[in-house]
Amino acid sequence: MRFQFRTLIFLTALLVGFASSATPSAAAGLEAGHPWFSNQAQETVIVANAMDARFARDYSTLLKHLRLEWLTLDKAEIPEWARGMNLVLIGHPDAPYTGEVIRTLLAPEELDELLAAQDHTIKLTKDNPWAQERRITICSGSDFILRRDAAEQALRAMIAEAPPASEWIQSVYNAPIDDNLRRAVDELRYAWENNELPLEDLIMDVESAPPRRITVEQAVEDVERIFYLFSHGYSGYAFFDARAFEEAQARILQALLSRSSWSSDALSDLLSENLGFIEDCHTRIGEHRFSSHRDFWYDTQLSILLRYEGYQFESGGQRYTIHSINGADPAPYLLPSLNREGEPIYRLGLLSQEQPAPLTISTDGDEGERSFRVKLRRSDLRDTSGDVFREYVLGGIPVLRVRGFGDSDAESLREFAMTGAEYRDQSVVVLDVRGNGGGNEHWPISWIQSLTGRRAESIFVSSELESKTSLAGRLNAFSYWIHEYDMELYRDDLEQHLRLAESIEDGVRLPGWSGTRYPTLPLIPNDTTVILVADGRVASAGEGLIMRISQVENVTVVGENSMGCLTFGNISTHKLPNSGLMVWLPINFGLFPDQEVRESVGLAPDLWVPADDALNYTVAALRRGTAPARFRGERLLDSGKGQEPVAGARSCRVAADCRLHHHRRGFCLRQPGEGLAAACIRGRLDRHRLVSDWS
Repeated sequence: MRFQFRTLIFLTALLVGFASSATPSAAAGLEAGHPWFSNQAQETVIVANAMDARFARDYSTLLKHLRLEWLTLDKAEIPEWARGMNLVLIGHPDAPYTGEVIRTLLAPEELDELLAAQDHTIKLTKDNPWAQERRITICSGSDFILRRDAAEQALRAMIAEAPPASEWIQSVYNAPIDDNLRRAVDELRYAWENNELPLEDLIMDVESAPPRRITVEQAVEDVERIFYLFSHGYSGYAFFDARAFEEAQARILQALLSRSSWSSDALSDLLSENLGFIEDCHTRIGEHRFSSHRDFWYDTQLSILLRYEGYQFESGGQRYTIHSINGADPAPYLLPSLNREGEPIYRLGLLSQEQPAPLTISTDGDEGERSFRVKLRRSDLRDTSGDVFREYVLGGIPVLRVRGFGDSDAESLREFAMTGAEYRDQSVVVLDVRGNGGGNEHWPISWIQSLTGRRAESIFVSSELESKTSLAGRLNAFSYWIHEYDMELYRDDLEQHLRLAESIEDGVRLPGWSGTRYPTLPLIPNDTTVILVADGRVASAGEGLIMRISQVENVTVVGENSMGCLTFGNISTHKLPNSGLMVWLPINFGLFPDQEVRESVGLAPDLWVPADDALNYTVAALRRGTAPARFRGERLLDSGKGQEPVAGARSCRVAADCRLHHHRRGFCLRQPGEGLAAACIRGRLDRHRLVSDWS
């Protein structure tokens, strides 16, 4: 069976998430036990026009992942099917469609209140005129952010009154497990008829040096061996269709006859040329990998804003409204993002393996129609060498930077894992994983559990190949890592896999597949807003962090799409008998419950921000109030100047009066107005860089 790689539709994004302190009675004017609170999640519909609906879900973790149905109005009328429901109506009296509905529901003094509100949210609850004992909550404000905030506050009050939250909110990758998915899994768990090779042929000599050249007869033997490894030890064999492998083997064997001898590099090239149908980040033959990342290509010149009139930008003192991009609907090219000041904007962008042609933007302006051609660029990803883990404060916001999850850095990663508990009762933490190429998922699992008290399980529908060949390849990998990197911590794993492989050879154990695991994807409670900053180098266990933490409340991903080393995992290693070519093959597979294939595409962020700017723009958004809600109305520092932490700042003189209290955590901030915004470090100087005077 061959899986076709579908184009990943850009996920809309979000950025906000704190529990509201408002009680349901305060927010909605209702008493507990009122019918409003009975089966609310099943009986509540959110109503908005297209623009409010998009912005609200793009910039709110809560609103994006609600289980509730959204009704997007295209005329000023509530349809019959929705009139018998509790309604959450997001809009403004002057908004298209929803405005007319709001005006019919409000008394004159209430309408005046909405129209006069300029800098705060408005939430008004009214009897539903179409259904007895149903309510309509109007969530309004003078701009998109205020209307989003009002909707969040109203929904959080409802959730608090009618728990659990999991009845209202679903995790990011949650989807029904249907018969199509079960059939797909059954087909991927392929069987084989012929016997496996003896274990002594499968265990590789890690110290043997490859020859410079081999004869054509030896090359034929190596080709037969690698296709044996595919059919007996590779979890993607059925995924990419067994017939495709058989056809590739025939082509390669024919091509071998063109020479009397082969170098290892030439043989590796030949194999790679004929196995291009494999799309698997973890598979490698010699130096050839079998994936090509879809990079994020974007524009940095236009700051496109969402207004009721459409998507607009300014150029040369003129305002333009976009009506098409490349002759089609502009929405798929307009991605939720942030600008330097932390304001919400929409950024032109798309995913492509190669540089795309310039976009043609067709607009209407003050002087008529005009077209713009916009050339896109991609990030020049910087080197992320240095400490694997570092903790510091940037602009008053705590940042954890973790560059890898390799067991060779166990001491630093244990320190990282411990910080989760220290942030459990804090407002916000930024987790910067740019450049994290993976390693052992034990470390992200530990950090999430430390933060939330709950273990975040894998989101995949998964199974693992347990043949003598795959087990031998796995012990070969442990042997290689022990030999090359002196990682004796893998010695027990090596011996365990050797025993399992021997039990199959002795007939004590039957080869096959592990039982299929179907995830439950529970919603994990969490009050700390976690902003995770990622880029295209985040892979494997780094992506495991993104997927596992997607089950946790109040998490937002900012940056670029990850690498996409997702579908296959648990590396095994083999050496071809004559050329000595190293072959790396994963032995398990994992499918997303929604059955979307994201290999080489990666995991989409919630907010698409160029990788180099993602951290600073995130901090600016937190400081500005774009997110999260708990900081709104409080200036975190005296001045908005500066974006880089500087070592050596003075400490806070008046810790007890700081607006943000983090003394148990180890830092504090001065009050605004003191002329100095500094991080006060208490006993953790080696783990922080201080924030200097920003004024």
